[in-house]
Amino acid sequence: MAKATPDGFDLVVVGAGIVGLAHALAARRLGLSVAVIDREAEAIGASVRNFGFVTVTGQQAGDCWRRAVRSRAVWGEVAPKAGIAVEHEGLLVVARRPEAMAVLEAFRATEMGEGCHLLSPAELTARHGAVLADGPFQGALWSPHDARVESRTAIP
Repeated sequence: MAKATPDGFDLVVVGAGIVGLAHALAARRLGLSVAVIDREAEAIGASVRNFGFVTVTGQQAGDCWRRAVRSRAVWGEVAPKAGIAVEHEGLLVVARRPEAMAVLEAFRATEMGEGCHLLSPAELTARHGAVLADGPFQGALWSPHDARVESRTAIP
């Protein structure tokens, strides 16, 4: 275990945004004592201004995507324990042109597209027609990997 700071903590995290809190959680899971400090009394930074999106789909391939997958898994574990509502799960990417649909098909064929589903124009209209403007649509990609949490609940 790391040597404690003069105040008795193994680690002091400066910044109570999502990145700071994620580091604090990781340190606690390693058995460290942690203090989190922030200059503001309430959250006003980027962590509450991103609308609570937990985004996996569309991240850069490789380490960035793997970190996003891991982050989403942590959110799935931590949110219910902390009383943070997951407001929405999944992401719908609509293709209006054939070129866009080709990109979605290519994405679906990669490791990052595992678990995603391609929707035909008829399926898209049947499932989501009430919220879509008039077509034409080539189809869509549905990803179950993304989520949105209420950021003000996550970081009050």
